[in-house]
Amino acid sequence: MPFTSVDDLDALWEDETFGSEGTHTIIDVWEVIEAEAYDDFHTVRPLSDKESIEIFGTAEPTRGDFERAQERYDARHPDSEGLWDMPRWSAWCRPLMDAGGANTVIALWGRSGD
Repeated sequence: MPFTSVDDLDALWEDETFGSEGTHTIIDVWEVIEAEAYDDFHTVRPLSDKESIEIFGTAEPTRGDFERAQERYDARHPDSEGLWDMPRWSAWCRPLMDAGGANTVIALWGRSGD
C-alpha cells in the first residue's frame, strides 16, 4: 500500500491487515523514547553512554566501531549479543562520530516482529 503522507500512514495502521501484523519495516516504529526509558514495542531508544561503551567500547562510537560490533555479532563472538538485545518491534540508535569528532550520522537498527 503506497503512502506519501502521515495521513496515509495513519490509514495504513487502521487497516486490520497491517494493524495486527505490522508492516515488518521501519514504519512499525512509532515513537522515539528517552535513553533511560524502558524498551517497548514500536519505539526507538537512543543508547545511553554506558550501553554504548558496553557494545562499542566507547561512548563516542564511529562508523568503524559500529561495523566492528556488527562483525563480532555476525561471527557469534562471545558477549556480542548486546548489539541486538532490544525486544522485537523496536529499535536503538546512536550518533556516530567522524574523524574530526563531529556527529555526522545516526545509526539506527532494530528488530522486526518476525
